[in-house]
Amino acid sequence: LSGGMANPVMDCQRIFRIVMEAMARPGKKIEAPSLCQPPAPMGSLAGAILLALADADTPVWLDKSLAERPQVKDWLTFHNGAPFARECTEAAFAVISDPVKAMPPLEAFAQGSQDYPDRSTTLIIQVQQLSDDPSWRLTGPGIKSEAFLAVTPELATFPVQWARNNQLYPRGVDIILVSETELVCLPRTTRLLPSDQQAQEQ
Repeated sequence: LSGGMANPVMDCQRIFRIVMEAMARPGKKIEAPSLCQPPAPMGSLAGAILLALADADTPVWLDKSLAERPQVKDWLTFHNGAPFARECTEAAFAVISDPVKAMPPLEAFAQGSQDYPDRSTTLIIQVQQLSDDPSWRLTGPGIKSEAFLAVTPELATFPVQWARNNQLYPRGVDIILVSETELVCLPRTTRLLPSDQQAQEQ
């Protein structure tokens, strides 16, 4: 049960501010410090975001790789106290450690309602690397003209799923992509175009 934040109040506030900045500036890579060390395969930054955002009223869903590790659940329970969701649709937050093999489709998660769009799932998706390479072109509120993003490993079906997510607005999920040291936020208002489709349109 070690590996928690050294200064929970200050560290959680720091991570909260970083996530809010990233949500306000979609597509922008923002560096974040390593403030905790959860059991693998949960990454340091994903764990810190959960400690900062989740609480006893926000159920957390873990993908298979995480859910099969009792140490991960024990760590979260000890340091955070958030309950665990059995189904995707019950989750306020979901952590995906293996987005290539183990991520359900975005529509499987809570989408919110027209009256309460905030009752949707925020997905924290762990990736190996985030870069400014033009694999995806991003537009929308908070982006001055356009932003570019590439994710390793490549998430081949994500752009199509994200387009469907856009169509649900004001409903839909929000995404936090995290590497070990950086995060990028994709709120549901952000539009994403694959680079090959961009080239065809030009």
